[in-house]
Amino acid sequence: MEQVKGLEYSELNAEELVAFIEVRAKLNAIKEERNCRRDTICIWGDAGIGKTEIVKGLKDRGFKVRAVNPAQMEEMGDFTGLPVEEYRDVHQCKKCGAIYENNNITKCTAKDCKGELKETQLGTTVMLPPAFIPKESGPGILLFDDFNRADIRIIRGTMQIWQDYGSYAWTIPKGWTLIMTANPEGTDAGYIVTSMDPAMLTRLVHVALKPDVKAWARWAENAEVDTRGINFLLKNEELATNGNRTNFRTWTQFFDFTKHFVPKIPTVKNPKKDVFDIKKLDEREMEVINFIYRHGCGSIDKECVTQFIMFVAGEAELIIEPEKILNEFDDKIRKHLQLMGEE
Repeated sequence: MEQVKGLEYSELNAEELVAFIEVRAKLNAIKEERNCRRDTICIWGDAGIGKTEIVKGLKDRGFKVRAVNPAQMEEMGDFTGLPVEEYRDVHQCKKCGAIYENNNITKCTAKDCKGELKETQLGTTVMLPPAFIPKESGPGILLFDDFNRADIRIIRGTMQIWQDYGSYAWTIPKGWTLIMTANPEGTDAGYIVTSMDPAMLTRLVHVALKPDVKAWARWAENAEVDTRGINFLLKNEELATNGNRTNFRTWTQFFDFTKHFVPKIPTVKNPKKDVFDIKKLDEREMEVINFIYRHGCGSIDKECVTQFIMFVAGEAELIIEPEKILNEFDDKIRKHLQLMGEE
């Protein structure tokens, strides 16, 4: 799949991506033992298909996860840290100015000096690392989210971090793997992103995420998303990522609304014998449909809103629990789905 013009990367589903990250994290651990540089992963993919959520979900697989959005950074100082002075007690010769950190010395040992020493403090400028840089050891994931939406100055300035896992002022602790997410480049992709040159790209290990409805459905069920919505996308996978506005993120946004504000959509009693016809609805039922439509169009394409309403209104009696579809796809459920698909 071409995410950067002229380059193609492996396209993985959600489960494959998790396995890919775990292997690269293990490889980084091996490289650390050999004092070699760790690899940084870049996950490419369209907006709203779950890149960030998949990475954050690795905390359930034993990883600590920290995330930062580089596009929010205005200056490289946001990455290198804040300069502060640290002071330590020393002795200084009153005569020649020589510094001694050994408190047992009472006179200057410089040749032909032998001057008296006085107690003083010596200041040194050090850099305090940013708060998002972990202090504890891993296993962990440090996520630079939507990385190629950052200004080119930030991208250039952080190249050392991708490669060396640190800056001149601090180091990312052992056991951590750096992951970046990015949207595709090029005018055809439609994203306002910063292009990266070969010197940048070759510092990264690349992979692309493809939409995975079943993986989203498993996540959605755990997140208690509207069951009707999960059923709808399992039945209509082609609508999961449809156009510029409709993706898993915006569908979830819409289903949050339907779950809490639309407990019931007007339906027909027997969808096998009577096709749903909006003209048959009374005034109160039409208000419900318009209510759903107005809010739905705020998140997803209007055609998708219409398809969802038609699905729930016309097939509500045949809807099965998503868990059964995902985990118990037996003959009975297969017949159930076939019945839903018949016109």
